[in-house]
Amino acid sequence: MTRGHVALTLAAVVVAACSKPPAQQSPPVPVQVAAVSRVSAPLTIEANGVVEPLHTVAVAAQVGGNLESVGFNEGDDVRVGQVLFKIDSRPFEAALRQAEATLARDTA
Repeated sequence: MTRGHVALTLAAVVVAACSKPPAQQSPPVPVQVAAVSRVSAPLTIEANGVVEPLHTVAVAAQVGGNLESVGFNEGDDVRVGQVLFKIDSRPFEAALRQAEATLARDTA
């Protein structure tokens, strides 16, 4: 081989190595169509962190007594006039009857 043939062969190899391979076309993606429908889906977000309330209040009873029921769950929104706690009323009813009896005795 002569120098010309070697140079020509080397040039052909370099040109072949530098050319891009032919682009391959990807096959088409199948698409399906469905009718639109409305469904109820719960919104749930799971995350780590600290939750702070917008407002907090301290509730103090005006009288003491045994607690019968609680009218809310922790974290609930409450309305004006909503009963939050119910205290056992029997001791107060007994005291009222005793006061009424004392008043009736004193007026007699």
